[in-house]
Amino acid sequence: MPAGPIETSPRGAVSPEQRRAVLLDAQAAAGVPVGTYDVQVIEWLAGWDWPIVATIASWLRSAAIHAEATEAGVERTLRHMAAGRVPAATHEAVMSVDATGCWRVFVTTPARTWPEYVWQPDPAVPTLAARHAALAGLGFEPVPGAVWEWQEDDLDAEEDPVAPVRLLAAIPVQDSGSEGVPTCS
Repeated sequence: MPAGPIETSPRGAVSPEQRRAVLLDAQAAAGVPVGTYDVQVIEWLAGWDWPIVATIASWLRSAAIHAEATEAGVERTLRHMAAGRVPAATHEAVMSVDATGCWRVFVTTPARTWPEYVWQPDPAVPTLAARHAALAGLGFEPVPGAVWEWQEDDLDAEEDPVAPVRLLAAIPVQDSGSEGVPTCS
């Protein structure tokens, strides 16, 4: 993340150097190696309008957050299975908020595309009932006795101690036996 707010010119424009820095920073935050061709593309993109550059940077950051949450969920499920706390037939439901303020929950399954439910932008954490309804819409239910485990993602805190902390939640789930039809709330 940039160390502070983007400074703009008197007309409010973000300079090409600032746009370049934002793109490089987003790529680094996403763990994407930057090669020679990448630098050329970033130079080209830095000439585009700020809203386009900001959107691309946001996509990179959202993808990184989603990947981190996914990896953490898979690791947690494997630890729970190894400890005998959940049966091997379960999956992990992971919930996080993206850069646009939308809470989302996805279920880590063996399928190539994981079932996902996205709420409309809202700073409030979805209620327990809303989470269970979203999971039911995806065809899953919490494992009996399971509770949501919350974790803070403060990876940016070392570089920026006032950076917002992202929250992740996870719960072991099992197939509910229904087809599930995801809907937006």
